[in-house]
Amino acid sequence: MRELSGRLLEVLYRALDLKVSNTGAKCYLPCAGPPCFLERGQSHNDIFRFNGDTIFPSWEDFACAAMFDERHPDTEVLRMLPGDGVVIGGSVLSCADPRPESATWLRPSLERLELYSELRRSEWEHLNKTQSRAVTTEDLSRYFEQLHRRNRVLIQTARWKKRLIIEIENSSARWRCLLGEGGPSVEEASDTTGSRSPADREHDENGEYTFSLPEWMLRDIIDGQLTWEQAFLSLRVFLSRTPDVYDVSFMVSLRYGNQQEVTKALARHLEIQRGEQEMIELEALPGVKIQRYCPHQGADLTDAVVTGDIITCPLHGWVFSTKTGECLQGGNCSLRIESLDW
Repeated sequence: MRELSGRLLEVLYRALDLKVSNTGAKCYLPCAGPPCFLERGQSHNDIFRFNGDTIFPSWEDFACAAMFDERHPDTEVLRMLPGDGVVIGGSVLSCADPRPESATWLRPSLERLELYSELRRSEWEHLNKTQSRAVTTEDLSRYFEQLHRRNRVLIQTARWKKRLIIEIENSSARWRCLLGEGGPSVEEASDTTGSRSPADREHDENGEYTFSLPEWMLRDIIDGQLTWEQAFLSLRVFLSRTPDVYDVSFMVSLRYGNQQEVTKALARHLEIQRGEQEMIELEALPGVKIQRYCPHQGADLTDAVVTGDIITCPLHGWVFSTKTGECLQGGNCSLRIESLDW
């Protein structure tokens, strides 16, 4: 875990450094993070102070590790505290005079984190549900049929297929869902060794994802009260995949399936990738040109890190081969690379 969090933090360091440098930011406001980390039962000690085993450190520890003050001495960091306000005047962003009680937050302690958790209770308390209306195969079928209709442009463009196993936490309820091109279809799969249909076997080469989550959460997703993205952020979904490769089209369809502008944007990107798109040359990569925007989430690769035979995206750390464009770490989308004609 320490090694993984270290790699992720390195990516966050580079991403923040590039964003501040490229925008010439005068001010920076650190994010408080998703409220699920304030919930009772979460490890407040680990969350509150950076101990090397979490990717959610305090700003002070993060800034020290990233040498933020040394690298960006002209950027003011606005430390927003409970009760504070922000004043925007012209091009200046500043904190208004805080309420008296906010000064106590300048002295970190677990006790104050508990108090802050109480102030945001309404934001995370709904995650403590234990009961809900049971989910049926018909419910899941209707949900995925609607999701496919909304995202047919991306499905048709990317031509993705995926087998998704959904399991109810602490229950025998289990479904096998065949999604994407040719789908959707949903069937009960109470065991892992039973016979499978020919259609199911056709998905073997496309890999498999497994989600295990509480039934109330799946019910809220089906009923439109919760998105998959919110469910993932809640840390209540156990996810595994075979092979261990992030499938962009599949996950975008789930995470942002209700935001058609997002899935259509990815579809347009894929269409462009197959045809004409902006290509750039990097000083550190002579003799070739690469597509300017990362196939993951469109980060500008003008600031990509080139080390030997690999290119690393500055936003999320996806790694590509400089020779073939193959994605070596992060996901399953290749980078377009062309040799220069001399």
